[in-house]
Amino acid sequence: MAVTTKNEWRDLLQSLVQSGHRWRCKEHFFLTLTSYHLSDDFKSLRRWLVYIMHHANWLNLKETPYITLSDQMLADFTDQHMPSTYDKESMYELFGTNRNTFKKNYAKYLQIKQPTIGQVMLAMFNQWRDTNQELSEPIKKKDISRLQGFYPKKTARMFVEVPQVQDYLETIGLSYEKAREFPPRLIEIVFEEIGEPERYKELVAILNQDEEA
Repeated sequence: MAVTTKNEWRDLLQSLVQSGHRWRCKEHFFLTLTSYHLSDDFKSLRRWLVYIMHHANWLNLKETPYITLSDQMLADFTDQHMPSTYDKESMYELFGTNRNTFKKNYAKYLQIKQPTIGQVMLAMFNQWRDTNQELSEPIKKKDISRLQGFYPKKTARMFVEVPQVQDYLETIGLSYEKAREFPPRLIEIVFEEIGEPERYKELVAILNQDEEA
């Protein structure tokens, strides 16, 4: 993990309750930290993080409204207040992969030169997780074939006609046949491009059922 020692945990907590913080009380603080996984109050991971940053006094939403905050700005705010880095193994785990698979399929695509918390978060937002932040692990080709009507040959034809997939394959230097899995955001884009975004939601439901089983 990015935070691995007692001192690092202490520094993280101190950065979240620094001078000028906007937490009403301890309960407000701890409920907010756990609310993303325990409730539907926040519509996205991004909104949850911005809410925490505002109350930790990392930013001021009155001065910088949510709609004006770019992902790069959020990454910069994070690195300013949490100057920790991910060790490589923890970063691989975060993306649901391992050292060999990451280097083969994603290193050139994600371009994370210094795995600071902010830069990793930026890659997650822009290139990895889907729009609704529902999936965080790579999606395998065999999982796509579980959708009715998406047998392997049809899926292969569909993928090679999507420009974003071609850009991705060229970046990592693999053919479609040799790539076994893809970032969730790229799969979401594929279904958007073919005009069937509802099939991505169907795939998310299938994969979530697997996790619950």
